[in-house]
Parts: sequence; C-alpha cells; structure tokens
Amino acid sequence: MSSLLKPEKLSNLARIVTGSTPPTSNEENFSDDGIEWIKPENLMGLAGISASKQRVSRAAVKNMEIIPPGSVLVNCIGDVGKFGFTDRPVVTNQQINATIFRKDRVLPSYGKYLIASSKSAMEKQANKVVVAILNKSGQSSIVYNIPDLNTQTKIANYLDHKTQTLDKILTAKNHTHTHLSELRQAIITNAVLGTGGTAMNLQDTHIPWIGKIPAHWEVKKIKHVATVKARIGWQSLTTDEYIDKGPFLVTGTDFRDGTVDWKTAAHVSDQRWAIDSNIQLEEDDLLLTKDGTIGKVAMVKGLVGKATLNSGVFVIRAKNDEYNPRYLYHILNSGVFTDFIEYMKTGSTINHLYQQTFVEFSFPMPPRKEQDEIVKLIDHRLRQVDIAIEKVVKSTSLLEEYRSSLISNVVSGKVEV
Repeated sequence: MSSLLKPEKLSNLARIVTGSTPPTSNEENFSDDGIEWIKPENLMGLAGISASKQRVSRAAVKNMEIIPPGSVLVNCIGDVGKFGFTDRPVVTNQQINATIFRKDRVLPSYGKYLIASSKSAMEKQANKVVVAILNKSGQSSIVYNIPDLNTQTKIANYLDHKTQTLDKILTAKNHTHTHLSELRQAIITNAVLGTGGTAMNLQDTHIPWIGKIPAHWEVKKIKHVATVKARIGWQSLTTDEYIDKGPFLVTGTDFRDGTVDWKTAAHVSDQRWAIDSNIQLEEDDLLLTKDGTIGKVAMVKGLVGKATLNSGVFVIRAKNDEYNPRYLYHILNSGVFTDFIEYMKTGSTINHLYQQTFVEFSFPMPPRKEQDEIVKLIDHRLRQVDIAIEKVVKSTSLLEEYRSSLISNVVSGKVEV
C-alpha cells in the first residue's frame, strides 16, 4: 500500500488512560443517573460495548477521566487484547486501558480495526509473571504503520462492509448453536422426567423443579444416594507447588465435553494428594463446579493415576449401586437441575453452590434397570445433536479466524482496498 507512512509507536498516535474504581464503601460514588462504568465483561469487540448496569456519580467522576466517544477500550489484565469501542462518554475500571486517538492522526472508524489487528502484539508486551498485565508503557510502545486519513476512511468502509456480512453469518450460526443446545437439554430433561416415551400413569411430586413423573418412580435427594466432598479451603496449597509430573490436580477449567481433560490438569506432589482422602478421585466419579460458573459437570473417565481436586469443585460418589453414575450425570445436565438452581436463587444471584444446599437437591429416581435404559436412550439421541453442534462450532471458529486474518491483512497493507 503506497500510502503507508513510516512505522510509529502508539504513543505518537494516541493517549492511553487507565481507569479506576471509586471507593465502593461510599454509596454516594454510584448513582443511577451517573456515567456508565465499563468493565472487561462489557467489551464486545467490533460490536462496541454493552450497556453497564453500574454508573459512577457525577461527584465521583470528578476524580476520574471521562473517556470520549470514538475511543477504543482494551482489557489489560488477564485476557489481554480483548477490546471494545465506545460511542458515548464512559469511565472504566482499572483493568481497562482507553486508547484516545489523536484526531489528526487516526480516525475513530479506523482505530478500532487498528487495535483489533494487534491482539498478538499486545499479548507479547504483557507481563506474565502471575497473570498477564499490559501496562500503559507496554501498549504505547507497539508500532503501527499508519496510512493517511483518506486511506483510513477507505479501509474502514471496506472492513465495515466485510465484517458486517461475516457478522450476519456468525449471528445465524450462534442462533443455530443456541437452538441445538436447547434441543440437547430438552432431550435429556424429557428422558429423566419420564415424559419422552408413551403415555403412562403419572404422579405429581409437588416439587417445583420436577413436576410430574411416572407413578412407580421415586424422588431422592443427593444426600440419600451419594457422598459429596470438596477441598476445604486451599489447605495452604499454592501454584508454586505445581510440578511437571505427579498426581493430577483437577479444576473446573479442565472440564471438556463432560469429561476431564487430563492434558490441561496441573500436577502436585504425592504428599499433597495424600492430605485428603475424601477428594482422591476414582473412575466414574461425578464432578460439579460450585464457584464462578456453577453447575458444570464432568465424569472421571480414563483415570490413569492418582488425582485430587482443586477448590471450587464437588466430587459426587454413589454410596452403593443404587444409581447409574451416568444417569445422575444426565440429571445434572438437565432442566431439572438448572430449574433447581433458579428456584434457589429467589431473586438473588448465586455465585457459590453450598454443599448443604446441593445435598438437598431432589431428583427423579427410576428403578436401576430403567436408569440404564434411559442412559442408552439419551446417549443415542444426543449423538447426532452433538455432531451437529461440533460442525457449527468448527465453522464458527473458521469464520472468526478468517475475519481476524482479513482485518490484519488489510490494516497491515498486505491486502489493498
């Protein structure tokens, strides 16, 4: 691209402002009619930013810098490079660097693509001692090739057209993925409630998250049929103790498609594994996340050695042969369990599932032979749905990769417009 100028650091093109958090102890710092306070979860990439439920009062804003429309907001702690751009005045928390471009050097319509093209460069500049952190000096030192304003307009218009077309396709694929996920859960829910087959005598359990089930089924609570254990605190365990080999240390981030991905699990010493026999894992144990994103489920399969749990996960183990572990796995993936969680919220937001709450969870319990039949039925019906979901996920990933590549190639001048 002949109109590219000499390489320049971002510091010559923009001013970077790191946000802050007003003291939360003072309720007067937040007001419904204040300025939107943007956090990383509000960053939506090329879609901009989502509306924030939190607003900083006019009085508190006096101690913060208001970020003007047209600025690009970059997450600088953790998921470095995640971004959004604002079309309205906002303030941000300390995890965000706001890039305020000089209007005589970079047009806002072009600036968002400039930042979108440099995620890898930002990741390289991040300090990764404990968690990735991109400070202002690191971001400011990133070098860009900047065309003249006229060329910037052409590039922005071209990419707007291309990305809007791709986004329509991606939106349709996301809708398909949502529909398939809902169908998946409906298949499971109907089966574990006994409503997926022919008509039969039903009994009303009078339990809100269950409703009616076949008359010969029972209702059991988790505490009736299983033991539930978890790591009690960290027991002084720190990441400094992680080693390359040894017993596995499993956390919720290691859950993949309903099983444990042993390749991603950390390792600890035999001494650490031996501290708590209650959380030493066995084949066919059920694992359930109880913190953060609660309700993620995995079965322990392919256990080839010793394994224990990190905090944030329950291990659920049958007391006897009364239930098929795979049947309870499906129960925990059904609408029965999600409706139980919703019912327990009672207007509040649950970010932790307490053991005393979970063990009281009531669920339908058919005779063991029927459990086995239901498991076979669900697994059979899900097979084709899961294949369809996998295809949608793969095609979505390819489209997102193409969009990123297109933006990078056009902004860098490898593709002329």
